[in-house]
Amino acid sequence: MAGSDNRLKTPVAASLNQLARQRASDGIQSLPKGIPAQVVSRTNQIVTVAFQMQVGGTGAPFTLVQADYPISTSALDWLPINKGTNGLLLPSDFYLGGISGQGGGTADYSQRGNLATLVFHPVTSTSQTSPPGGDTDKRGVYGPNGVVVSDVGGACALTCDKTSGGTWTFNGHTIELASDGIYLDGIKWDSHTHDDPQGGTVGPPHNP
Repeated sequence: MAGSDNRLKTPVAASLNQLARQRASDGIQSLPKGIPAQVVSRTNQIVTVAFQMQVGGTGAPFTLVQADYPISTSALDWLPINKGTNGLLLPSDFYLGGISGQGGGTADYSQRGNLATLVFHPVTSTSQTSPPGGDTDKRGVYGPNGVVVSDVGGACALTCDKTSGGTWTFNGHTIELASDGIYLDGIKWDSHTHDDPQGGTVGPPHNP
């Protein structure tokens, strides 16, 4: 028929359904997600990570730029995370800059970028087979240079250092285990002297 429009038209219901699906898909894509990552460097308890994932599909992948994130730990548990440590970037529903110190401000309902609300959580692997000492039923606490166990004020501290040995400090007194012997408040055990009740001074006891 002359003047008629014979072009195929998409029904309104189908168009609305397709639009709703696209909007939902876009919304899901904008939400934060857990992402595998590897530590590139660390400054205090903030790590710079490289994302361990392929973005854009196999046909046209691209690399996400490295970014800085807080470590998932507390102020009472310092983690000496090293370069190469693998982990998972876990998302928060709201802005974290106010509590992490990265940006300041206060969290609100404003939507942030889906890579802006993440924290780094270390993840172990099959290559980690046993703790120091080899007993897999004992909890191991260790670090690249050693371990420090202390109260917040430092009045009581137990230090294990891979180069200088071990030190126990309490209220200003120190016991040190060094490679050349034991020191009490800085005085070597096998060379110290003390007052003899019968007069003069005597040295430490020795094995016969």
